Amino acid sequence: MIHDLKAWPQFFDALLTGEKTFEVRKNDRNYQVGSTLLIREWDPKNSSYSGRELKFTISYILFGGQFGIEEGFVVLGLYRHPQYKLPKMELPGLDEIHEDAGLGMTDACDIRLLVEIARAAESLTAHGLPAEVYREVRTIRQALEKFKEGK
Repeated sequence: MIHDLKAWPQFFDALLTGEKTFEVRKNDRNYQVGSTLLIREWDPKNSSYSGRELKFTISYILFGGQFGIEEGFVVLGLYRHPQYKLPKMELPGLDEIHEDAGLGMTDACDIRLLVEIARAAESLTAHGLPAEVYREVRTIRQALEKFKEGK
């Protein structure tokens, strides 16, 4: 059985980097050891999916009503499938950056380089590079988002 679940960005990132290896959920889906979780990143600000998703297999279930876990909830131990889906990043052209943002050509080249680095690092991270690489990519993406908001 496959369970399709939403995860807010901060929780999705923790799952992606391996910092979080469990899910706490209301037990309303008949979760079973061996079932698959398809966890898709949900952006609550835009009320939409980002396009990133992860697959996990439930390896353990701790049922609520014991050890301080509320009745009706479960803690799911997760085994991560090795692949996940990344959204395609739109790469703005230098002219577009230059004209839309009123930047000098040097600044536009720097931004384009950051976008290229983020794209390359995300691609490499998808193939199992350390969590530190993903954290750096996340920092670059946040800087690019702030730039876009400031336009």
